[in-house]
Amino acid sequence: CDGPALLPLRPGRIAVLAAPLPFRVDSAGVVSDVTLRRFGTRNLGEAESRRLGFDELAGAHATRSMLRVGGHAFARAASAEHAVAGAARLAALAGTTAAERVDAIAGWERGVGDIAALRTRVEAAARAVRWLGAVCDAYLVALFVLLPIAIATQGESTALLGALPVLATLHGVALTLAWRAHRALRPEARGDRFETLLAAALFPPHLLRLSQRIFLAGSGAPRPAVAAAVLLTGDARLGFLRRAVAESEFAAQRADANDAVARALSERESASVLEIAARAGVAEAELREPPVRGDPHSAAYCPVCRAQYRAGFDTCADCRVPLVAHAT
Repeated sequence: CDGPALLPLRPGRIAVLAAPLPFRVDSAGVVSDVTLRRFGTRNLGEAESRRLGFDELAGAHATRSMLRVGGHAFARAASAEHAVAGAARLAALAGTTAAERVDAIAGWERGVGDIAALRTRVEAAARAVRWLGAVCDAYLVALFVLLPIAIATQGESTALLGALPVLATLHGVALTLAWRAHRALRPEARGDRFETLLAAALFPPHLLRLSQRIFLAGSGAPRPAVAAAVLLTGDARLGFLRRAVAESEFAAQRADANDAVARALSERESASVLEIAARAGVAEAELREPPVRGDPHSAAYCPVCRAQYRAGFDTCADCRVPLVAHAT
């Protein structure tokens, strides 16, 4: 539905995880061919991929960051909020016709409303964790810079006795600020708040990523194209949106002639990315502009990764998509 991978976008000090839904839809049902784990992604082989028919999706629900259908784990989402959104979309597909499914999926997280909503969420999350980030930075400096210097100059026992009150104070202040920030951003997520603060309380180095974790909880796991339009600028934004358009258009071409749902979804996805780009001020002509020839012997280029090839090649070695010939 948007690609099978997490995308860390780093427009500033804190990264934003732009996460597509961890499943894909075709005429036969829903397939989870990638498991999104806490430490990255794992692409599943064809034999491991799980497929569910549309009549099985009525009971889809989320347990923390896990999508469950019929009491069994189906796929892991990027966050608890992402899992809730994914489960709601799976449940909405139950009992629908092919035409209804295309319209429903095409309307998921689309257009200017998402852009405005993401911008609002990111700004609110940044404000909520501003002081928490400063305290976490101070904790980092105290633990990994000042404490080693004190041990080297004052001795281990003296340095540890002097550092413990400082670290304990920073720890307590950080937990308090984290609780307030999380409650302001996600007041209903008591379970996630308890889990986050308990981990930081029991394992102090967890504080080093506490502000980022709460920021991500507040900003959600936005659709990659929307996140790119809002958070990236210049060549980074243009390159990402250009690749998204090329991938969706190639998916439409590659779709089985008998799979009208997959083909229609890919076409809708391409139109959606073009709409998002236009709302962000990126013209369609910019997205389709061919790369400048880096080699006079270059005869074609990959529309996805923009790598250039000499004559005799017709498929990109990395992306496995047909090459586009340079204009003569």
